[in-house]
Amino acid sequence: MSRTTLFVLLGIFAVVLIFGYTAVIPTNNEPRAVPTNTPGAAAGGGDEAGEGGDSSGAAAAGQSIYDAQCAACHTTDGSDSIGPTWQGLIGSEIALADGSTVVADEEYITESIRQPAAKVHDGFQPIMPVFELNDDDIASLIAFMQSLE
Repeated sequence: MSRTTLFVLLGIFAVVLIFGYTAVIPTNNEPRAVPTNTPGAAAGGGDEAGEGGDSSGAAAAGQSIYDAQCAACHTTDGSDSIGPTWQGLIGSEIALADGSTVVADEEYITESIRQPAAKVHDGFQPIMPVFELNDDDIASLIAFMQSLE
């Protein structure tokens, strides 16, 4: 193989590597939609609590959304990851990057999903993308988080 051919092949490999990387890693904070096959409330597998049941249906739907959208960055067992763990998160007091604190209630969780850069958890980078989840899906995620206590 000639030297020119080798350099051409290495150049092609570098271009493929760069374009492949940029296609996989999100580089902006544009909203990402949840897959329609996620069994959240919008897909008909939502919370039964409003009909005299318990919130286990919502927690199960929330776990499905977590598995599809959140598990890559958040853990449920207290271990470190790219984002804060969800174990024991609901109701806890969180130190924010700006030095203030906030209680991780439903309002904070909802804001963190819809506007992740608004209140960044101390010790973590503001890299979470915006997710387009409806109110029922967010309620299901919160029910799942509550089940982790």
